[in-house]
Amino acid sequence: MKSLVALCVCAMSLVSHHTVRSSPIKRTSPIFLDRENMHEEIGEYFEGDMMLSLEQTEAVKNGYASIVNDKTKWPNNIVYYTIDTTVYNSVHQNSIRTAMDRIEQVSCIRFVPRTTQNGYIFISETDPGVCSARVGYTGTKQPVNLSTNGCMSRGTIIHELLHALGFIHMQSSPDRDLYLDINYAAIIPGKEHNFNRYFSSAADDHGIPYDYDSVMHYASTAFSVNGQPTIIPKKKDALIGQRNNLSMEMASSLEEVGGNFEGDIDLTSDQEKAVKYGYTAIIGESFKWPNNIVPYMIDTTAFTISQQNSILSAIQQIELVSCVRFKPRTTEADYVKVMGGYSGCWASLGRRGGAQTVNLQPNGCMSRGTIIHEFLHALGFVHMQSASDRDFYVTINWSAIQADKASNFDRYGPTVVDDFGIPYDYESVMHYGSTAFTYSGQQTIVPKTSGVTIGQRVGMSLKDIRRLNALPELVPSDFEVRAGSTFRNEGGQLITVAQIHTHPSYNDWTLEWDISVLKLVSSLQLSPTVQPISLPDRGLTIPDGTSVSLAGWGSLYYQGPSTNHLQHVMLPIVSNSRCGMAYKNFAPILPFHICAGHKGKDACQGDSGGPLVYQSRVVGIVSWGYGCAFENYPSVYTRVSEFLDFIGQHF
Repeated sequence: MKSLVALCVCAMSLVSHHTVRSSPIKRTSPIFLDRENMHEEIGEYFEGDMMLSLEQTEAVKNGYASIVNDKTKWPNNIVYYTIDTTVYNSVHQNSIRTAMDRIEQVSCIRFVPRTTQNGYIFISETDPGVCSARVGYTGTKQPVNLSTNGCMSRGTIIHELLHALGFIHMQSSPDRDLYLDINYAAIIPGKEHNFNRYFSSAADDHGIPYDYDSVMHYASTAFSVNGQPTIIPKKKDALIGQRNNLSMEMASSLEEVGGNFEGDIDLTSDQEKAVKYGYTAIIGESFKWPNNIVPYMIDTTAFTISQQNSILSAIQQIELVSCVRFKPRTTEADYVKVMGGYSGCWASLGRRGGAQTVNLQPNGCMSRGTIIHEFLHALGFVHMQSASDRDFYVTINWSAIQADKASNFDRYGPTVVDDFGIPYDYESVMHYGSTAFTYSGQQTIVPKTSGVTIGQRVGMSLKDIRRLNALPELVPSDFEVRAGSTFRNEGGQLITVAQIHTHPSYNDWTLEWDISVLKLVSSLQLSPTVQPISLPDRGLTIPDGTSVSLAGWGSLYYQGPSTNHLQHVMLPIVSNSRCGMAYKNFAPILPFHICAGHKGKDACQGDSGGPLVYQSRVVGIVSWGYGCAFENYPSVYTRVSEFLDFIGQHF
């Protein structure tokens, strides 16, 4: 998060405690059925493996409330966990953590090791031979039971973790009778209730259609008394009950649906020639958005309010880490039109002139990472595996690629695809998944580095952000400073920036020496709402726990929306030694850092460059941190007292 400090201090914002509602995680993947999921049927729980509270049991019985309500959602989508290391060896533990990683890669869920939190999942084997989990957040220690004999496949672990997140079985959906028949004659006597169909008030499908491929679906012989099918799909040849893997997000496959270049990129004729002959960059100057401003409009008839908010949240994430700005279209001739056609996920590449499309199929393209992926195409970015040096990093398995899709794996020279001098990135949101355009289920792209995952659609990687910020730099006059208003976009004095002085040692990778000084084209006029603020004394130290002030307009919570009205909060200073322990696995805390914050109150994305104030002096500038207001992870600020000479040079 790049910091800018003006002679009038630029403000940031703060975090309030909110809960974000997550969407169902749907997957399509090669299906290899086994009977491991029979272990989900052994326990004497609801539907075999779901531990319900009394309230949830009544909800299912009477249909008067959702099985998972706001009380049972994990706060901030953070799931704290403890793994019983007395039960699981290192291989088991790696399997569990890998399953968590797969969920994290396609959602905003984060699994964090527990320290002192009251609400957390305890993963152990207290019930041998059984796979089971408590449904939803309880606010206390809650079990996820994974037998070492039968519950250690990635798909089964994911299945139980999704129960802990609040997901129920697919075949319990209110509309399931449109998709399958229940053969009650084949069900073990006394187990018929496990096949009940829920009221729509008790099971929320979030508007996503029935999914035979879901990892949450029973197998065809679940609770069978005689080996005959108990669940019979109405769709011919449909296989149900897979516990293979969440190897690809549904949206990733939908990027392959269209007949566009590399699946989801719509090219002009000039761009097609660039690809074919390699004589010019695929994105020339004429395809860049002037001043990095992208006008847009959303087809509100195609998306629900929730889906529209998902789109706005995704483009805001691009704004928060770059100089790109998206603005609702008024009369601009060139703009992006966000459509919801049922033709997959795809976008025009770069600025085309006139109206151009970013298509987001409502069923399948609404994860934040997928939306970001398509908007980055609109900004001019192509797929990572097209890079000229990709053969040093991945192997293309040509024999597994659909015959007519081989051209989607072409490698382009540096005259066609610009990598901005930034190395290849397995973690890029612009990378194909490992089975992209496969006809056999085999990998089409094999990383040369073991243990890496490609094709994530969670959000931008650090290298994605660096590439985004390698777009043509804005000149100082592209920036303005607003003073004297509590509203971000109106009121007060608005003055253009004349000069930007970034510290010569600033590192946009490590965010060290994270400070800049802005000079304005004219002076601010002092008034009751515009007043100067002092710099700290050289060598100022502030005791651990001292209360300091923070204010601004950034995101209200992790991955949440920002606010147009100025927010304010008081925070405690966290000593550099304690802060260093928190971030020992992330980055060093150095003498020119100062830390502050606690659970539920802190800086967040969009707050970078904002002031941390103590006794009417600016002592810190928001720089970086892990998440927003996460417990035991305070924000890291640039310590202003260490940069007085640098600031003085530019007065």
